[in-house]
Amino acid sequence: MATQTNPSEPDVDLGFEDTPPKSNVIFIVGVLSALTLVMLVPLFDSYYQAVTEAELQDKVYSAGTEQVTELKAEHRRQLAEAPITIEAAKDEVAGRGRANGPVRAVANDGVGAPIDDAVAALGALQGWNGFPTAEGEARLAAAEAALRERVAREEAAIEAARLAAAAAAEGEAAE
Repeated sequence: MATQTNPSEPDVDLGFEDTPPKSNVIFIVGVLSALTLVMLVPLFDSYYQAVTEAELQDKVYSAGTEQVTELKAEHRRQLAEAPITIEAAKDEVAGRGRANGPVRAVANDGVGAPIDDAVAALGALQGWNGFPTAEGEARLAAAEAALRERVAREEAAIEAARLAAAAAAEGEAAE
């Protein structure tokens, strides 16, 4: 170790490595590591395959036939206790055809629909849990009043248009 002559100047020899890197050793270690990895991959794959096959053999292939028999008997019992047989259900569905097809949207508000149906459709405003709250009841009453007012305006507009058309038709007939 070099001795420092002046304490204010750093020691130049301290903390610096000036030997050339050992690139041959690094290259050889890298190549050996890669070869080791390439050789271990098939070993790990074969181990995984052996363990997987052993588990399948224990849990799937060697399952007792008595378990399968019990499961099938339970299914047959459930089918026998059903309120309707499978064949009868097939016949019922096939016999209906498209008469009872998919659910279609129905206009439940406006001039063409009964107002009570539209008010009944507002029931979801009470809450999805089915328990009406004071806030839900107030919102429902406000929505019902707004709906009835809108329907009354629409009916008045239709009546006004009908009267205007009738007056126009009378005016044309008078001329």
